[in-house]
Amino acid sequence: MTTQYISPSVRDLLGYEPGDLIGKNNFKYYHPDDLKEMLTSTYMDNDVITYRVRHQDGRYIWFETTFTTIRDEQGSVQKVIGIGRDITERKNYEDNLNEAQDIASLGSWEWDIPNDKVTMSEYCYKIFNRSSNHLISNDDLIHLIHPDDQQRYQDCFRDAMKGEEFNYEFRNLQPDQSIKYLNIRISVKFDENGSPVKVLGTTQDITERKKVELSLEESVQRYTSLKKYNHDAIISLDLKGCIINSDAVAEHLTGFPIKHMVGMSISTFIGEDNLIKILSDSKDHVLVERNINKIKHKFGHFVEVLTTIAPIIVNKETVGYYIIAKDITEQKKLLIAKEAAEKMNKAKSEFLAMMSHEIRTPMNGVIGMTDLLLQTTQLDE
Repeated sequence: MTTQYISPSVRDLLGYEPGDLIGKNNFKYYHPDDLKEMLTSTYMDNDVITYRVRHQDGRYIWFETTFTTIRDEQGSVQKVIGIGRDITERKNYEDNLNEAQDIASLGSWEWDIPNDKVTMSEYCYKIFNRSSNHLISNDDLIHLIHPDDQQRYQDCFRDAMKGEEFNYEFRNLQPDQSIKYLNIRISVKFDENGSPVKVLGTTQDITERKKVELSLEESVQRYTSLKKYNHDAIISLDLKGCIINSDAVAEHLTGFPIKHMVGMSISTFIGEDNLIKILSDSKDHVLVERNINKIKHKFGHFVEVLTTIAPIIVNKETVGYYIIAKDITEQKKLLIAKEAAEKMNKAKSEFLAMMSHEIRTPMNGVIGMTDLLLQTTQLDE
């Protein structure tokens, strides 16, 4: 394909004289990657093509060109007319925008309502794992949303078309059946009559953040379940010894509701000396645990406990402590009852042994004397 005409503006755009290009096949000036795609693609009249052309100084200039095909009566191609413009600056801006969107895992899209045409940024196609050559309409957008979230998406979108805010999280089902979590924001533009004419949207891939949130939520639920069904009192402290939180068992142990315990000093229940020992940052809390064998109740009496102390470590730093206290009042009662039963059993055994001895001794004497009488004396009737 030879160039039959080229406008003088080629001097300003590419640095060549028109005569250098007319009458020649100028494919050698096209970027190899773009030329390969252009030769293998099928284009319709008025299609807009972007490609790179080498400047006289060696650098490549981005062009956007609209081609129109001139045919004869038999439909054979006679000539192709192209009108192009330099879009290098715009392309650089788009590349920078794409890079920024890639860093932020953010894609942008636009719906031209009158023409029902949706255009997406490069990263938006990447999020949905679709080819950028695949043009879509607004009806296709709903199918990018997870089937279980589609009804909620449609309800929210309908509200957005009435001017309400649209900023929600939805799921996307990937071709491999994996799930991506997306944050979608929408801004609707209206004409002077109040009719929507354009929708501007952003779609951010928040999958990694969502996984962390779900993992954290799972951890919180596990801790909540442990706290709820645990039979020991769990009290968390800050580095000043003030109570951060506690559980229902601690309420029973101290007589204070949780909301009243928060902010109180733990020294109220275990004594100032024990608090100082806990906050001394000792690596071995065994001695302190042994000393905290009683918890003071709201009404003044003490509840006997078995205590465990554990540091709260965040980012490798101790930010507080857990005091885990088991009420051993019932165990103490059982232990006392057991000791009493053992003593009674021992006393019974000693009594039976003594009585057996006391009965056996005179019986042996009687039996012995009887035996002697039978052997040494002749007795008549």
